Amino acid sequence: MNLKTIPLLKQYQRNLALKDSMLYPYLFLYQYVVLCLLSGITLSCHPHGESFPADNRCGAPGVRVYPATGWDSFFGTAEQPLAAGNITGHIAGTDSKTYWLVNDARVNTLQGAVFVHNCLLVTDAQGTAQVHYSPLTQQGLLPDPSADRWYTLDQGIEWEGKLELIVSLWQKTGTGDYDYKPVQTAVVRINPQDISLESVRIVPTAENTRLGAALYRDGQYTYAYATQARGFSKDALLARIPTGSLAQSWSYYNGYGWVSDPNLATPVLSNVSDYFSVFSHEGTLYLLTQPSLAGAEVTLYRAFEPQGTWDFHHILYCRPPKDSLIATNTVVYQLADQGNTLRCTYSLADRNLQTKTPAAPQFIDIDNWR
Repeated sequence: MNLKTIPLLKQYQRNLALKDSMLYPYLFLYQYVVLCLLSGITLSCHPHGESFPADNRCGAPGVRVYPATGWDSFFGTAEQPLAAGNITGHIAGTDSKTYWLVNDARVNTLQGAVFVHNCLLVTDAQGTAQVHYSPLTQQGLLPDPSADRWYTLDQGIEWEGKLELIVSLWQKTGTGDYDYKPVQTAVVRINPQDISLESVRIVPTAENTRLGAALYRDGQYTYAYATQARGFSKDALLARIPTGSLAQSWSYYNGYGWVSDPNLATPVLSNVSDYFSVFSHEGTLYLLTQPSLAGAEVTLYRAFEPQGTWDFHHILYCRPPKDSLIATNTVVYQLADQGNTLRCTYSLADRNLQTKTPAAPQFIDIDNWR
């Protein structure tokens, strides 16, 4: 406890004689509130009764970040289905199951942990979980086409009882762990009953562009945000289809309207991460991202249309530099507490971006985010 609270505690002890007074309950409440204010983050005043706020070295005043442990039971040890992995999206199924899209995963097996480039983690209301990949070949749900090519599962929806996923094909370009580029985007349809692949549709994209960085639906259209590499930075592009199956012909925003040629798409925002989130709350659109090249600041932008203009709102969070890892690709997976809390997950990466070792995803709640 902060030492500056000690005089207040002594005063509290002197006031014990007042406990039979009608004013005592109010005195106790007053002192509790003052203790919370004086001691900074050393006391837990979180209204949801969760743990102490996390250290937040760059967030806007009033923003509070708390560790969220609800999904940790699926990751991290040999007794759990996944030892590590990066969550990029999820689908809340009408069958009361949640389908988590996980990449760069280590799947626990009886023979030990197996690395796969992609898999589905399926959880239900009873807290059970099952990992779907290709166990016979020890590869992902979508197997690697070759030794230097692999798929990631990026975003998805449920449509007419099927899972439809936007996936990316990646090509190795050098010897380093981060030497690769996207070479193709596709929409795959999966039967959730047995997680079998039913169809694949190629989606045209521009060079060095990956569709599926974020997904937003407004009831009329489904919008898919893409990332396009530009030097060491990434630009966000935007495509859309009428509400329905993802296996349609996409239109791309060119700064003035919507066109069929993906090469004419223009950025709607610059300096974004590989994965980010777009969501609506009380009539305003929000985009949550981190800067390109593993920037630390979890940043919030606002707009009134999916194509923007996206205006900077404020910085929400920076993970403290307490180890050799950095937080990347923070995404929102739920608006909770009537929209007052953002429930997020992020991946961990080597601070110097020299090695790519899978780590368990982290979960946080962000309060007072607006």
